[in-house]
Amino acid sequence: MTCTKADDVVRLFAQAGRARRDLERWMRHPRRGHVPEYVMQHVTAAVYRITPQDVKGLISEHAIGDIRPEQGYAVSAIKDWRPDFAFAHILHCCAEKLGGVFPYEELRRFAAQDPDGIRMLGQPARSHVEKVVASGRCTWEQARAAMQWRIGLFYYSFIREIYVLSCLREMGLDMRTHPLADALFRVDGWCGSAVLSLYIKNEEFRDGSAGRKPQAREILTDGQDLGLSFVELAMEVQRKHGVVHLPSGEQIDDCARRIKHELEHSPHDPQQL
Repeated sequence: MTCTKADDVVRLFAQAGRARRDLERWMRHPRRGHVPEYVMQHVTAAVYRITPQDVKGLISEHAIGDIRPEQGYAVSAIKDWRPDFAFAHILHCCAEKLGGVFPYEELRRFAAQDPDGIRMLGQPARSHVEKVVASGRCTWEQARAAMQWRIGLFYYSFIREIYVLSCLREMGLDMRTHPLADALFRVDGWCGSAVLSLYIKNEEFRDGSAGRKPQAREILTDGQDLGLSFVELAMEVQRKHGVVHLPSGEQIDDCARRIKHELEHSPHDPQQL
């Protein structure tokens, strides 16, 4: 059975330089020791059994419901909120527990009923909403809408990433993923020495080399030469509301060609995970 462990990620991406420093800083965070303890035990396996058809056939309630962007971003204290566990940790955990891709209502159930889901997402989200409302900065309804928007967008992003990886795997590329690589090193997936980053163009956060979020290339090439190459799949902003925006077949074909090209021309390919 194909699987990927946290130790595989460390061996491939965090030998030295910034990646190693970021890993060690994350491992010894004074308030979040429970996070690395959990994430370092995570094994990615169920995600590799997901097919593009599984994602396209997913029937789900809208993750952001009828909430509009002006409502979703209205509460500044929630707009950039992050729980101790990164959303990548939470969503990968949910996928492995449920055995594959899942509709949004299953994420809601996971956060409300599963012990890990309550600890990772349900309780932190409720506590933060209560704190913000108690401060008098917004109403309960406004805070709940902003939190649903926040979580819903990460859910859509995760489903999009899983769809792309499943398409590329179906095309014969042994794409791998792990929440440690995703959250800490900004690696959405990889195949051998080819690292994939998937994003929607956004001037505030990322558009080519611009934006304030660090990129996988920046993190992984600082202070170490692992022979990695970097492939990006950038999607234009789409205005259709309440659905997962998936890349076109042409975009995925082009991405696959570029990954294969990088692998064919790699001077030294790290050991395949």
